[in-house]
Amino acid sequence: MTRFFAGICGVDKADMKFKNKIIISFCIIIFVPVTLAALAMCGFRYFQLRDIANTYQVEDGNISYLTNTVQMWNRVTKDSCQKLLDTAESDPNKFLDMKYLMQVNETLQGKNSYLIVMRDNEEVYVGTNDLNTVPENLVGVFHYPS
Repeated sequence: MTRFFAGICGVDKADMKFKNKIIISFCIIIFVPVTLAALAMCGFRYFQLRDIANTYQVEDGNISYLTNTVQMWNRVTKDSCQKLLDTAESDPNKFLDMKYLMQVNETLQGKNSYLIVMRDNEEVYVGTNDLNTVPENLVGVFHYPS
């Protein structure tokens, strides 16, 4: 390898001192792996952000989606939440229709979420079979004006 760099620098191999060989070898040992690691991390970030944008239909993929998952889930489910709030305001009885609830829950499951509907502190609909993921006490968590 030092022969290659000696040839590039225009120095004959016989004229190259031991000190210069050590310096060149040190630079190769340090800078090549650091550069390759940096390229690998940039590639990982690029592919992760592209997959997040494709999977969750997020338009502007940025690094905060990898570091702040709450912000990502908020953005991913914001439109569904707004539709549910609009429905609750315009036709609250629709939340008693199991067909509608299953349709909404199916949409949310595509976003790795699920729907819980409560009425008078009783669960009307729970959109997951895994009851370990359902929070123990949801009463008093959401206070939307009537």
